[in-house]
Amino acid sequence: MGGGRAVCFIGCVHSCDPAHEQFPIISAAFSEFNPQTVLIEGARPFAAQLPKREFERQKAAILAENNDSLIRKAAEILYVARLALEHDMSLYSPEPPLAESVAHVSKVCAAPLEKILLYLVCAELGVLYRKGIGGNRQVSRDVECIVDCLKKDLAGMTSEIRLSSLDSCALKYLNYSSLTEVPAEVIFRLMTPFGNHPLVDVAVNFSHYRDLHLFAEIFRRVEAKERVFVCYGRTHLLKLRPALDAYMRRFSALRAEH
Repeated sequence: MGGGRAVCFIGCVHSCDPAHEQFPIISAAFSEFNPQTVLIEGARPFAAQLPKREFERQKAAILAENNDSLIRKAAEILYVARLALEHDMSLYSPEPPLAESVAHVSKVCAAPLEKILLYLVCAELGVLYRKGIGGNRQVSRDVECIVDCLKKDLAGMTSEIRLSSLDSCALKYLNYSSLTEVPAEVIFRLMTPFGNHPLVDVAVNFSHYRDLHLFAEIFRRVEAKERVFVCYGRTHLLKLRPALDAYMRRFSALRAEH
């Protein structure tokens, strides 16, 4: 998309099925576009400048796995990361730090921290369910793992997060007596930034803040005259496309003038 083919943005379905039709399309678009920079969604290890040794460790781990295994683990994210790493291209995930996002959402929509934490846990549970793992019988263990990660990411922002307090939030906001009772299809709906679900205000503002960071990173790379390959969920493309198209038309016009 965009004038001059400075940006190729693939809007993906977050499918963990290696047989999904999108993966040959992604590969073909990548080869045809031949980018210099690749932006991927949600890959924490690539959201910051890693020390060289750690980067090489992450790179070796990804390249050691086959595509089917990477897709089952992280849908298109690690699949595209492998494409970039195989060709020694710049790879980056422009996701904002979680603590920064939480502070922003809390301020913008005045949501209580407990509601934001409930959304974050539901979003991570949804990722597990999308992979075909997890489920009610082990949801307590799943939540414990998610909470451990949140404690690290939100250090200093929250008091102790417990499953019992999250269950209270599930009753308060979702009308389920515990997280173990929330069906997977409800979890999936709670992840989305649209519709009329109880956490939609939080979901919308998280999504918007992430989109702002993504757009800023695309802008920065294009201004540096890089060809940018972006692989994000299709919702992000649908929301950003009007702004990106307008920007690329203006960028192409300015480049033609000079």
